[in-house]
Amino acid sequence: MKYVLMCGGDYEFKKPLCEVRGEKLVERTIRLLKENNVDDIVISTNHKDYDYLGLPIIKQKKKGSWLCAYVPMEEPCCYIHTDVYYSDECIKTIVETDKEMFFCVRDLSDGRPLGINAKGREPLAYKVYDNDRFNKAVEELLDMENKGEFDGYVKPFGWHVYRYLNGLDIFCQEIWQVNDIFKEPGNYTIIDDYTTDVDTLDDIKNIENVVKFYYDEIPVVKLRAIESFTLERKGEIKNLIRNGQHYESDYFDKNINKNDIFECREDIANYLLGDNGYKKAFVKILELKQ
Repeated sequence: MKYVLMCGGDYEFKKPLCEVRGEKLVERTIRLLKENNVDDIVISTNHKDYDYLGLPIIKQKKKGSWLCAYVPMEEPCCYIHTDVYYSDECIKTIVETDKEMFFCVRDLSDGRPLGINAKGREPLAYKVYDNDRFNKAVEELLDMENKGEFDGYVKPFGWHVYRYLNGLDIFCQEIWQVNDIFKEPGNYTIIDDYTTDVDTLDDIKNIENVVKFYYDEIPVVKLRAIESFTLERKGEIKNLIRNGQHYESDYFDKNINKNDIFECREDIANYLLGDNGYKKAFVKILELKQ
């Protein structure tokens, strides 16, 4: 199977070339693919910035639409978004899936367990086996866009391809309507870890903090809740113990109950200890772990 890294877009801020933890996003993606025994990798782009990677370049024949990054292929392939910081587990899941599948992350409103940088339901990759069907869908969406049929609606991108292929409404006036697919089962796989996209420099800082926390590379505080409260950014706590049950993978809701025990970063702990708008403590310190 051929892996197509989508590095298109007419933009000055080239997100795939952003560095997170000292490694460019596109370079990390390539490394993780190769570590999973993937060698057939090409880049879809019209920019020369990616020539240094030494991989075959496929030029995008059309411009102006995000869908142009889906360059037509005649063999089974996997289109990979390169503005994403992938976990090792995510790439492994993508590589080992042997059927046509759309890979994505949920957001907080869908109950994403980690809730990390969950700015929206972000597309990550699309594995394609029926190339004729897929290429036809992209071409028809592009043709509809060129004819102005999407005027007044969200312009087509990755989610539109999914909706078109699955017989869902493609004309949506709000972005949340386009990516609202999780109410029904479909040919998608949800990635629920720290995998997330990069849109701004702040996103890079958030990812680095989260990954450091994920691998215990920064000081962690162990706390006990002294009253119940809601923590929206639940992905920033881990190892929750509730009624004697240990939730190691953070599969719990955002409501923290009195006497729950959990770990978090120092800045989150300070907030819960009283450095907040309520000027009150919701927790007590049990342990500072270096």
